[in-house]
Amino acid sequence: MPYTKCPICGAIAHLNVSDARQWYATHYPDVPEGSLVPGKCIACSQELQEGDTVVVRQCFIPEAIAKPGMRGTVTAVLSSPEHGTIYEVTFNDSTKHHFIRAELRKAPVGSPKRKSTRTSGTA
Repeated sequence: MPYTKCPICGAIAHLNVSDARQWYATHYPDVPEGSLVPGKCIACSQELQEGDTVVVRQCFIPEAIAKPGMRGTVTAVLSSPEHGTIYEVTFNDSTKHHFIRAELRKAPVGSPKRKSTRTSGTA
C-alpha cells in the first residue's frame, strides 16, 4: 500500500487503494512501488480562505501566544508566488496572529465551539 508524506506539515499517511502497482504506475511511474511519495494530508488538502474557521494545530515558534486547539477566523490570506502564503487569524479576544499553513487546520463544518469547563466551586 502506498504511503505519502505531506510536503506542508510532514504527516505520513497510508492510502487505501485497491491496486498499489496500478496506483504507482498512474501517479508516480518513475518511482519504485512501495516508495514514500509526496501527498497532502487530509488536514492540509483543504484550501484556507478569508472567513474560514480554523484551529491551531501547532506553532513552530516556542514563544507563540496562540496555543494548539485555539479557534479563530482567517481574516486575511497574504500570498506571493515568489514567497508563499501566510494567514492572518483573528481570535475571539480580537487578537490577530499570523501563521503558515502547517500551523492551521480548517475546523470541521458545524463543529461546536469549546465550552468552558470551569465550575463555580459549589456543591
